[in-house]
Amino acid sequence: MSKKNEASLIYGVNEIPDNFLIGENGYIIGKNLRGQELNHKLEEVLNN
Repeated sequence: MSKKNEASLIYGVNEIPDNFLIGENGYIIGKNLRGQELNHKLEEVLNN
């Protein structure tokens, strides 16, 4: 991964695959969520 990638520097991506759920304010609200964990977090975020 290129050190010039601004998003990787901002959000601390060190490995691929990696995933982040980023809220509307730009803060990370979830990291490495998959399957049911991701579904639950999305329901939580979208219902608020």
